[in-house]
Amino acid sequence: MLDFIFKIFGSDNERYLKKIQPLVDKINSLESEFEKLSMEEFPKMTEDFKERIKNGETLDDILPEAFALVREAAKRTLGQRHYDVQLIGGIVLHQGKIAEMKTGEGKTLAATLAAYLNALSGKGVHVVTVNDYLAKRDTIWMGQIYYALGLTTSCIVHDNAFIYDPSYFSEKNQKEESQDSNFKSQNNDKEIEIEDADKLRDEQGGFKIIEGFLRPCSRKEAYLADITYGTNNEFGFDYLRDNMAYSFEQMVQRCEFDSPFQQQDNSEIQTIESALTNNQSISGSINTIFNYAIVDEVDSILIDEARTPLIISVPDTEAPKLYQQFSQIVSQFQENIDYNIDEKMRSVTLTEEGINKIERILNIENIYTLENIRLLHHLEQALKAHALFKRDRDYIVKDGEVIIVDEFTGRLMPGRRYSEGLHQAIEAKEGVVVKEESRTMATITFQNYFRMYKKLAGMTGTAATSAEEFE
Repeated sequence: MLDFIFKIFGSDNERYLKKIQPLVDKINSLESEFEKLSMEEFPKMTEDFKERIKNGETLDDILPEAFALVREAAKRTLGQRHYDVQLIGGIVLHQGKIAEMKTGEGKTLAATLAAYLNALSGKGVHVVTVNDYLAKRDTIWMGQIYYALGLTTSCIVHDNAFIYDPSYFSEKNQKEESQDSNFKSQNNDKEIEIEDADKLRDEQGGFKIIEGFLRPCSRKEAYLADITYGTNNEFGFDYLRDNMAYSFEQMVQRCEFDSPFQQQDNSEIQTIESALTNNQSISGSINTIFNYAIVDEVDSILIDEARTPLIISVPDTEAPKLYQQFSQIVSQFQENIDYNIDEKMRSVTLTEEGINKIERILNIENIYTLENIRLLHHLEQALKAHALFKRDRDYIVKDGEVIIVDEFTGRLMPGRRYSEGLHQAIEAKEGVVVKEESRTMATITFQNYFRMYKKLAGMTGTAATSAEEFE
């Protein structure tokens, strides 16, 4: 009976595809018209789209034309034409949904449609890749399309940033790639070498990075590009570093400020760059712009690694002394008098007598006030180390180091350390050298980071199996 109902009404997926089919038909109907355009007209069309958006049209209004233009640019630059299934994928991504596309169905090419359309707003688009290699590869490979359309493309990788620039050709890469048998040219003229590099990129762009097309730039310049490729780690850490910056000049991601005192074009939100250009004072809050992101392998990032924290920390030089002091203090405490242990919950709590004792020792009125929060942290960790963690059961001491014992396998785990200062508290308890603790300065999980985007889309080959978790 259920199968019969599906045949009549179709699944949710089938109904959705049927709903957007008219958009696909509209894009296809424009193909012959856009084939007549010259390459020089592509950037002009992009400027026309931007002007129409400023005049009140929405991205949905210009979607068929924008997608048709991207398809034509891809045909001219890559020799690849977006199939209908890739147009559907692009529409899904534009609508802030997750597109399930198997390996080989062209996710990378499909993403260019939604990335281009949303970049027309002028607020930037982030395309999140799995690793630095893919970020650079896709910038070079798909950057050809965006460049032909008059948009800038960049990539953020570890310790570096690059802008796609076909006119840039470094001497280093000329030398390295001229040694490649596929790259040699009998003519030493630079233009011929660039043509050879361009040909090699077209033939092997899906798996070979031709570095000569990436011009090094600052991270700030990379984020100001219309479309920025990078990994989730790079985007996340740059956000954390921006929140620790002392001035706007030190920030790298796009920002805007919300000022109730100044208005520009009847809007309370204006870009910091425009304010500085017009010598206006900046008052109000500075906010990072989270416009639109496309996340590749979205199930890996938003589910598997969702709660993985990104942490920026610094060494805490004062901590070792405090751990030693509190270790000596709690060694005087007695169970059931100064503290109680809950074996089931694996926790330890101070009694009233214990609280009074620690406050007398430290000569403070109340250890639970905000100014004493750090002392309370050291007390709690020292008490845990003293009462809950036992030598030769939870850990061993070998060669002057505390080594954790895996509670499930009983194996030693050298190099692993308890978090939140517990390991330092155990080191102080055992009388070995207390290693410096790292103090967390900024932290965020991937899930919380990506929730800040106004619109978020994703691609994966296994979306349906994780549909409930995505929801």
